[in-house]
Amino acid sequence: MSLLSSIITDIQYQIEDTNDTRFSAAYKLNIVKLAIRRANRIVQRNGLQFAKKYTDLTTTDDVAYINMPADFDVDIGLWNTGTNEQLTKLSEDTWEELVDPEANMFYLLDYVNSRILIANTPTDSTTTLRLWYYPTVDPSAYTTASSMPWGGRLDDVITQYAVMRLMNISEMDASMELQLLQDMEAQILEAYKPLTQTLQEKKGWLIDG
Repeated sequence: MSLLSSIITDIQYQIEDTNDTRFSAAYKLNIVKLAIRRANRIVQRNGLQFAKKYTDLTTTDDVAYINMPADFDVDIGLWNTGTNEQLTKLSEDTWEELVDPEANMFYLLDYVNSRILIANTPTDSTTTLRLWYYPTVDPSAYTTASSMPWGGRLDDVITQYAVMRLMNISEMDASMELQLLQDMEAQILEAYKPLTQTLQEKKGWLIDG
């Protein structure tokens, strides 16, 4: 797994700035952090499989919530492992209108308190719920000694984005920034979109005419 220091070294060679005379090492690090944040939203928005993870959480008797994982960012879905049924995520309006709902069928995300509210948790049993989600990728505290996220899968794309951003920094305009973002997303999707599970409509029987 690559360290940010190796990414910055690659950037230095590609922009011919190995002595950090054009841009400081700290500035290059900030550009890499920016690229990581933008790549993170791209992989989430497009549902790329390598960015997902899951954890099993257990409800407590008569406690109407479970705690979010420490690295929770965006939920994908919540399943009851005993019945293999997916719980339905509700909006605040629908949640507040629930009247005696079936146990462990509905949930609401409470980001402020880092909880997942579960409707009508039973008082005499526990349930294991499997949460699929996107973990937090927050590069704000990254240093050159930090490891790159996603097991290095996006290192080349992030490096290229940072190189192009630095090469155009002095004459950057909105159209160039948009082009760089579009190119970054296109490269990520070209490499990893085929690995994402897709649903296909089943066709009926083909009848020879």
